[in-house]
Amino acid sequence: MNEVLSNVFVGSDADVSEFNDTYPDGVVIHAAKEPWHRQHVGYTGRGAPKGHAEYLVGRTDTELFLNLVDSPKPEFIPRTVFEEAAKFYAEHQGTPILIHCNQGKSRGPAVAMYCIKAVNEDFAGMNLEDAVDEMADLHGLEPEFGEGVAGALMEWWDDL
Repeated sequence: MNEVLSNVFVGSDADVSEFNDTYPDGVVIHAAKEPWHRQHVGYTGRGAPKGHAEYLVGRTDTELFLNLVDSPKPEFIPRTVFEEAAKFYAEHQGTPILIHCNQGKSRGPAVAMYCIKAVNEDFAGMNLEDAVDEMADLHGLEPEFGEGVAGALMEWWDDL
């Protein structure tokens, strides 16, 4: 688990319990369909029921559950889940927050960087590659974005 800004952590599934123990008043963005979104919504089939109110994003007061897979194609990465993550992130500024995916390499870091740029306006004037380098140099976070996540984030980056 890496603290990338004050009270903003990026990690993997393995970090959730430690984060919750260390920061009992913290909040979590689960940037992974499996098992987080699936368990929250309660579906057993291949995908969430399309008509379900929480098809893309589930929410409690302290957790956000994103229906997000590491697709190889950017068109299968819904921007809505990133936008909802940024809203949740903004609502909880100052509260410890963990943004994670299964391995802590692709979706979690991508959602974190999206939120940080959209809400904190960090990375102003930087292209995505420079922002990734800054995360590595300053915070020890070295994302390994999947092709779809990288393509989607690159497409949206300048609009944030």
